Amino acid sequence: MALNIQFRDQLSLLFLLVASFSFCGCGTESAKWDVAKAKNLYEAGDLTGAIELLEVAHQKVPQDDIIKLELAERYAENGQCELGIGLCNDYLEDHPNDVSGFEVRANCWLFLGKFDKALADYKRSISDHVSRNSLELNSLAYFRGLADNEIDKAVVEIQAAIENVENAARGTGVRIPMQVRTLVAAGLVSRRIGQHEEALELLDKKIEAYKGKVLRSNEILRLRITGSLRFRDRLSKAEEDGLTQLRLNLQQQKESLSAMLATRALILEDLGDHARADQDRLAVEELDFDFDKVAARFRSDLDCLKSLRVAAMFLDTRGFVLGRQNWASDKELLSMIGQPARAQLLVSNYREALEDLDLAVLAAQFEHLALESSLCNSTELPFEIIDQQKKANKRNRAVLLSHRKEVHLRGGNQEAAQKDQDLIVELGFEDSTLF
Repeated sequence: MALNIQFRDQLSLLFLLVASFSFCGCGTESAKWDVAKAKNLYEAGDLTGAIELLEVAHQKVPQDDIIKLELAERYAENGQCELGIGLCNDYLEDHPNDVSGFEVRANCWLFLGKFDKALADYKRSISDHVSRNSLELNSLAYFRGLADNEIDKAVVEIQAAIENVENAARGTGVRIPMQVRTLVAAGLVSRRIGQHEEALELLDKKIEAYKGKVLRSNEILRLRITGSLRFRDRLSKAEEDGLTQLRLNLQQQKESLSAMLATRALILEDLGDHARADQDRLAVEELDFDFDKVAARFRSDLDCLKSLRVAAMFLDTRGFVLGRQNWASDKELLSMIGQPARAQLLVSNYREALEDLDLAVLAAQFEHLALESSLCNSTELPFEIIDQQKKANKRNRAVLLSHRKEVHLRGGNQEAAQKDQDLIVELGFEDSTLF
């Protein structure tokens, strides 16, 4: 079956938040307490106990919509999907245009593995939205991926979602790609969880790639300017607009590179490699940035953890849907002689899918190590929330690995796929329990 855990977790968390602040919809004080105790049991991992209390509450006030929908959600998670769908159907008979019923029923279809129906219901749940926020775009793209339906639309939607997140995070600066922000956040967290070497390995690769990008962009900009002014003194508006975009792209690349260099310098200083750290500090200055100001913009530990969690969600979705597009592995490119453009597009998607999924797996793994370390003791998060995040993170890591395994299998890399499968088993999961 396809992989649906990521959206289950998103929707479950959303529904818990809604339910926890909506006791006013419960019909009696006794039912309110039943719901509250059920919520505590659920968060403690006792799904069966939570369902039993919700059933009692539902019997007391069968007309209560909040209890009805939360019970439907728990039924689905416990494998009693038909019961959950039945409650949603009852709710939608009374509220045929209410998005909550479609949203919860979509989740029930997901647990049942009916991804086409889940996609249809989720579309209904957001049909009246004039514009869609990043979470909705992410979820819609993920639904399409699960249903293996309209994948090209899914790619457009998740790319728009990621760009929205990047724009929201940029403040007064240029938009920094999510992959770069993820590496910076992982690098900063690595200093607190003892994962310096793993962070350095990834930063080294990305920094070298961005150094090449900056050099190429500088050269393209220089050639464009000299070429345009070779036979005339002024540029046309179209040429000016083109140069403006080139300069913006270059600035984005330089800011991204400076942030990664500053992060690496701090890690190297932790390791006592002051010579290389000084080289990175100098490289930041040569990019026309002040090292101290760049470092001062780095976020708190808690913000870095949030950034890793966001990256695991959005990069996973993009890697997942790219992995389900029509692409080819390197081996298959040999059969595409005479179709260079198509071959380049296909292999690009394959590699991009793995790059996104590798970073999503890294983000989830670093979040896990942070949650298990003393780092979380210095944040304002309550113990109960941290414990809940640990449980969600464990399952999420298994799902991310299974997404990556699927891409490896499509690419013909059986060895890499088996490694991911072994890691899934180490986490205590099997395909039958995930999907």
